[in-house]
Amino acid sequence: MYFGTKPGKINPGYLKAGRKNIWVSEADDPPFGAGSFALITDDPAELSKAFDFGNWYNGTAFIYRDTAAGTEAAFIEQGEANDEWLTMRAMADGTVCVFESISWRYIIRRGEPGQFECELAVIMNATDDEIKTWLQGGAEAAEARVEEMMR
Repeated sequence: MYFGTKPGKINPGYLKAGRKNIWVSEADDPPFGAGSFALITDDPAELSKAFDFGNWYNGTAFIYRDTAAGTEAAFIEQGEANDEWLTMRAMADGTVCVFESISWRYIIRRGEPGQFECELAVIMNATDDEIKTWLQGGAEAAEARVEEMMR
């Protein structure tokens, strides 16, 4: 299934991270690759709708481009419809930082109203230095930022 804007160029870091991931590397129907990107969008509502659809096969991938922030993130399903999305963001120099998996559908369906948009905004609007801090164990700052935005 494909919907959204046809891809221009896919950051090779997304492909490398997906292939290195133990669960995504096991995708076989079809194998994970550039053709796995089922959605490339700059519309957060379209991204939310795709996550909420559920039932994605292992290795399905989405790219979200935040044109206002000038940032891009990718999400790869890490199982068979289990809502565990390998979440990563391209840094200013094009390198890719990989976060823990995030259960986006769970956030959309069971989180607080607006939580999906806030979580996505925190990832997309973070500076490269903030992301590096989060990846070195400072995730509490990101969580506090989401809570602050939810108020």
